[in-house]
Amino acid sequence: MKYRIAVALIVAVAALSCLSFQSGPQVLGPYSAAQNFTIDMAGTPDTRPGTWGNAQAYPIRIPFHPPAGYRVRILRVYGDFVAFPTTGTIQPGTYSEVSWGFLSTAPGGSTRADFSADDCFLWEQGVLTAQNGMIRMAFDHDTHIGGLLEPDNILILQLAVSLNTTGLTIHEEPTFVVQWSLEPNH
Repeated sequence: MKYRIAVALIVAVAALSCLSFQSGPQVLGPYSAAQNFTIDMAGTPDTRPGTWGNAQAYPIRIPFHPPAGYRVRILRVYGDFVAFPTTGTIQPGTYSEVSWGFLSTAPGGSTRADFSADDCFLWEQGVLTAQNGMIRMAFDHDTHIGGLLEPDNILILQLAVSLNTTGLTIHEEPTFVVQWSLEPNH
């Protein structure tokens, strides 16, 4: 019986000392914040081969400020995205693609797969037509796998119109909550 008590005490002390003396920095968070951005875009003629209409992209840089030695990992993004024309009504036979997404400041393209973008970990798109007149897209995305930002800790929200044959200016507005954690910068 004495030996069991002694062994139990040794195990308990060892477990407590492991908890008390964890080495190195730990993951901090999660944290969250609500954000809202707006842009009105009509685009300019898109002359790339195989495309048509007007196109425009608008990046918004969102810097995070973690303590020294940490990087931001975007864990989840949820909210909604609305788009509608601000200068008139969409006529039958015309349309505009609208899109938005999140990127890091990593180089574009991919080192792992053709026709891919390693820097983009979330992208959504929709189409405005005479039939729908406007769109509202609710979203809730788990982004923890691709959401590790570069050491500069800058998240890029990219908004875009493309294939815009409406001749109209399009209002785009994502409203969302972003959740993130801070990881040791290795």
